[in-house]
Amino acid sequence: MTDKVDEFIDEWNGFLKGVAMAEDHWFKMKKLRETYLLRPDKFPERCQKIFSRVSFRSRFTVGIIRFLEYLEKYTTINECFIKVEKKEVDDG
Repeated sequence: MTDKVDEFIDEWNGFLKGVAMAEDHWFKMKKLRETYLLRPDKFPERCQKIFSRVSFRSRFTVGIIRFLEYLEKYTTINECFIKVEKKEVDDG
């Protein structure tokens, strides 16, 4: 194979590894949400808007498609990151 074909295959395999990782995170989030009854109103308002577009009850393949449709219409991946402020530890 040519170098570019090999490079493309490496990128494809990397992409699939990323999708598999996303699916793993999906199941972990789904389990946390179900176990601890994490409703959207327990999150900051900005997160509620994003999470209202994602059905964590759905299978990964359905949920990710809906999320991607939301991204296409309304925002970007970078805008969906949630910044977590570190809480100060009280040593006293």
